[in-house]
Order: sequence, then C-alpha cells, then structure tokens
Amino acid sequence: MSKTLLQAATALSTLLAACAHEPIQLHNELSWDASSLQQTSSCNFSVAGVSNLGLATDQMGTIGGSPVLASDVASWVHSAFEQIHGYSPQAQGLSLDVEIVRAYLHSLSISKSANVVVRVNYSRSAQVLASRIYRGADTSMNWANGDFEMQNAFNRALKDMAQQVATDLGQFCPGAPSL
Repeated sequence: MSKTLLQAATALSTLLAACAHEPIQLHNELSWDASSLQQTSSCNFSVAGVSNLGLATDQMGTIGGSPVLASDVASWVHSAFEQIHGYSPQAQGLSLDVEIVRAYLHSLSISKSANVVVRVNYSRSAQVLASRIYRGADTSMNWANGDFEMQNAFNRALKDMAQQVATDLGQFCPGAPSL
C-alpha cells in the first residue's frame, strides 16, 4: 500500500511540476520616444524623484498563471518622464515629484490589462502648485503570455500616462493662467 501511495505522490508531483509556469520578466526599457507624444507647451521641468508606494516586491501580477516580474519599476517610470518635451535633470523652476501608486498587469479572459497609476506633485520654489493622479492603461489581446507582449503592454500604459502629464504640463508653466 505504501508503494502505491509513493507512486501516486510521485506522479502528482510530476504533474504539478509540469503545470508550473515560468515567470514573465519585464525590463525597464521603453519602446517609444518623445516624438510620439503630443504636447501643447514646452515648459522646462525636472523630476525631483520617483518613489514606489505601490510595489512592495518586484511582482506586478499574474498572466495566464505566470507571475509577472519587473525590476526597478521606479527607473522605468522615470524614463517615461524623460521622454516628455521640456524635461531636463537640471531644469530650474518647475519640479515634479512622482509617486507610483500602483503598477500591475492582469488577464481578462483572452485579453490583458497593463496599468500604472502615479501621483504627480507639481512644485516651484518649494511651493506645491498641485497634486494630480494619472492612470495609464493598455488593454489588448493576450496572444501567448510572452515577455515581449507584456513588456509592450506596460510600455503602452506608460506612454498613456506620460501623454496625460504632457497635456497638463502647460498649466504649470510661467505665464499660465492661475489654477
């Protein structure tokens, strides 16, 4: 009886190992550049910092049973801000302090959704002008649960978020109407 039980346990562990999914690893590399963003103003700004409030680990969700992992999401988000026209690390005046509230991917039946939610605090001369929350999102067909596919989905979500910030940026430029 114990030999049969041992064989059953071995067979079960083999089946479970076969069902294990390899992690999907994302890399903090953008697949778009500044020329693809539409902007109405050219206000110079810097990013004071990007803090990660929403991710305690590098896991950004699960797609098709596979964990989605990303290292250094804060630098990935920072690189999206670097693509906005007017960005300069040494810019004086307008400064953006960015907080990542959430960054995740998840499956929805045969589609996937990539999301990044950030809070941007706009300030000038240490005076906070406004705080805004932006949600960049991409929902698209989930073809094969591949790394490249998930990488592109998150990049499109970052671009969506950056476009929203680029659109609002002009409100905080010198000479802009008061808020």
